[in-house]
Amino acid sequence: MTGFDDGSSSLGARWIDWLERRSGIDPTRLTAGRNQARRHPMRPLVIDRGEARSEDTRVEFERFTSQRWRQVLEVLGTKSGHVAALLDGELSSAILDELADAGIELFATADEIASSCRCDEWGDPCRHAAAVLYRLATEFDSDPLALVT
Repeated sequence: MTGFDDGSSSLGARWIDWLERRSGIDPTRLTAGRNQARRHPMRPLVIDRGEARSEDTRVEFERFTSQRWRQVLEVLGTKSGHVAALLDGELSSAILDELADAGIELFATADEIASSCRCDEWGDPCRHAAAVLYRLATEFDSDPLALVT
Protein backbone atom coordinates (compact mmCIF):
# COMPACT_ATOMS: atom_id res chain seq x y z
CA MET A 1 0.00 0.00 0.00
CA THR A 2 1.27 3.44 -0.84
CA GLY A 3 0.35 6.92 0.23
CA PHE A 4 0.91 10.34 -1.21
CA ASP A 5 3.48 13.06 -0.84
CA ASP A 6 3.15 16.55 -2.19
CA GLY A 7 5.57 16.04 -5.06
CA SER A 8 9.13 16.63 -4.00
CA SER A 9 10.60 17.05 -7.48
CA SER A 10 9.89 19.97 -9.71
CA LEU A 11 7.86 17.68 -11.99
CA GLY A 12 5.70 16.34 -9.15
CA ALA A 13 5.16 19.85 -7.78
CA ARG A 14 4.41 21.15 -11.26
CA TRP A 15 1.82 18.39 -11.74
CA ILE A 16 0.06 19.33 -8.49
CA ASP A 17 0.16 23.01 -9.42
CA TRP A 18 -1.39 22.15 -12.77
CA LEU A 19 -4.08 19.99 -11.11
CA GLU A 20 -5.09 22.70 -8.68
CA ARG A 21 -4.77 25.79 -10.87
CA ARG A 22 -5.16 24.93 -14.52
CA SER A 23 -6.67 21.49 -15.05
CA GLY A 24 -10.28 22.67 -15.03
CA ILE A 25 -11.21 19.93 -12.56
CA ASP A 26 -13.71 20.92 -9.86
CA PRO A 27 -11.69 22.07 -6.81
CA THR A 28 -14.06 20.32 -4.38
CA ARG A 29 -13.44 17.01 -6.17
CA LEU A 30 -9.69 17.64 -6.01
CA THR A 31 -9.84 18.39 -2.28
CA ALA A 32 -11.71 15.13 -1.68
CA GLY A 33 -9.11 13.29 -3.76
CA ARG A 34 -6.17 14.89 -1.99
CA ASN A 35 -7.64 13.93 1.39
CA GLN A 36 -8.29 10.39 0.13
CA ALA A 37 -4.71 10.08 -1.15
CA ARG A 38 -3.27 11.28 2.16
CA ARG A 39 -5.47 9.35 4.56
CA HIS A 40 -6.20 6.09 2.77
CA PRO A 41 -3.25 4.30 1.20
CA MET A 42 -4.07 2.47 -2.02
CA ARG A 43 -2.38 -0.31 -3.88
CA PRO A 44 0.47 0.84 -6.12
CA LEU A 45 -0.46 2.62 -9.32
CA VAL A 46 -0.11 0.86 -12.62
CA ILE A 47 0.71 3.32 -15.40
CA ASP A 48 0.44 2.10 -18.96
CA ARG A 49 -0.46 3.55 -22.35
CA GLY A 50 -2.34 6.66 -21.32
CA GLU A 51 -3.91 5.37 -18.14
CA ALA A 52 -3.24 5.08 -14.43
CA ARG A 53 -5.10 2.56 -12.32
CA SER A 54 -5.22 1.33 -8.75
CA GLU A 55 -7.63 -1.25 -7.40
CA ASP A 56 -11.05 -0.50 -8.95
CA THR A 57 -10.19 3.01 -10.14
CA ARG A 58 -8.95 3.94 -13.59
CA VAL A 59 -7.97 7.35 -14.98
CA GLU A 60 -7.43 7.60 -18.72
CA PHE A 61 -5.64 10.39 -20.54
CA GLU A 62 -6.08 11.29 -24.17
CA ARG A 63 -2.92 10.09 -25.88
CA PHE A 64 -0.75 12.27 -28.06
CA THR A 65 -1.37 12.07 -31.77
CA SER A 66 1.54 11.33 -34.08
CA GLN A 67 1.39 14.99 -35.14
CA ARG A 68 1.79 16.14 -31.53
CA TRP A 69 4.77 13.78 -31.08
CA ARG A 70 6.36 15.23 -34.22
CA GLN A 71 5.99 18.71 -32.72
CA VAL A 72 7.61 17.53 -29.48
CA LEU A 73 10.50 15.98 -31.39
CA GLU A 74 10.97 19.10 -33.51
CA VAL A 75 11.24 21.28 -30.41
CA LEU A 76 13.44 18.94 -28.38
CA GLY A 77 15.54 17.76 -31.30
CA THR A 78 17.12 21.20 -31.58
CA LYS A 79 18.66 20.87 -28.11
CA SER A 80 21.07 17.99 -27.66
CA GLY A 81 20.98 18.44 -23.88
CA HIS A 82 17.24 17.82 -23.84
CA VAL A 83 17.59 14.68 -25.94
CA ALA A 84 20.38 13.40 -23.66
CA ALA A 85 18.25 14.11 -20.58
CA LEU A 86 15.32 12.19 -22.02
CA LEU A 87 17.57 9.27 -22.87
CA ASP A 88 18.70 9.31 -19.22
CA GLY A 89 15.07 9.14 -18.08
CA GLU A 90 14.81 12.79 -17.07
CA LEU A 91 12.00 15.19 -17.89
CA SER A 92 13.22 18.48 -16.47
CA SER A 93 11.46 21.79 -15.97
CA ALA A 94 13.65 23.18 -18.75
CA ILE A 95 12.19 20.64 -21.17
CA LEU A 96 8.64 21.36 -20.02
CA ASP A 97 9.26 25.11 -20.31
CA GLU A 98 10.69 24.71 -23.81
CA LEU A 99 7.63 22.73 -24.88
CA ALA A 100 5.25 25.21 -23.24
CA ASP A 101 6.97 28.08 -25.05
CA ALA A 102 6.25 26.20 -28.29
CA GLY A 103 2.58 25.81 -27.30
CA ILE A 104 2.87 22.13 -26.35
CA GLU A 105 1.46 21.14 -22.96
CA LEU A 106 2.24 17.64 -21.71
CA PHE A 107 -0.37 17.79 -18.95
CA ALA A 108 -3.90 16.93 -20.06
CA THR A 109 -6.90 19.19 -19.54
CA ALA A 110 -10.08 18.06 -17.78
CA ASP A 111 -11.64 17.39 -21.20
CA GLU A 112 -8.80 14.98 -22.01
CA ILE A 113 -9.22 12.91 -18.83
CA ALA A 114 -11.80 10.18 -18.26
CA SER A 115 -12.20 8.18 -15.08
CA SER A 116 -14.08 5.13 -13.90
CA CYS A 117 -14.51 3.64 -10.47
CA ARG A 118 -16.76 1.13 -8.75
CA CYS A 119 -17.76 3.56 -6.01
CA ASP A 120 -21.20 5.16 -5.85
CA GLU A 121 -20.10 8.81 -5.91
CA TRP A 122 -21.75 11.08 -8.45
CA GLY A 123 -18.94 13.62 -8.64
CA ASP A 124 -16.58 13.56 -11.58
CA PRO A 125 -13.94 12.62 -10.84
CA CYS A 126 -14.87 10.66 -7.74
CA ARG A 127 -12.53 11.03 -4.78
CA HIS A 128 -10.75 7.77 -5.71
CA ALA A 129 -9.98 8.95 -9.25
CA ALA A 130 -8.89 12.34 -7.92
CA ALA A 131 -6.62 10.50 -5.45
CA VAL A 132 -5.05 8.66 -8.39
CA LEU A 133 -4.41 12.04 -10.04
CA TYR A 134 -2.63 13.27 -6.90
CA ARG A 135 -0.67 10.05 -6.52
CA LEU A 136 0.72 10.59 -10.01
CA ALA A 137 2.90 13.35 -8.52
CA THR A 138 4.77 10.73 -6.50
CA GLU A 139 5.07 8.51 -9.58
CA PHE A 140 6.45 11.39 -11.64
CA ASP A 141 9.00 12.08 -8.90
CA SER A 142 10.35 8.54 -9.15
CA ASP A 143 9.87 8.08 -12.92
CA PRO A 144 9.48 11.36 -14.83
CA LEU A 145 8.95 9.58 -18.14
CA ALA A 146 5.78 7.98 -16.74
CA LEU A 147 4.18 11.26 -17.82
CA VAL A 148 4.58 10.33 -21.47
CA THR A 149 4.06 6.57 -21.16
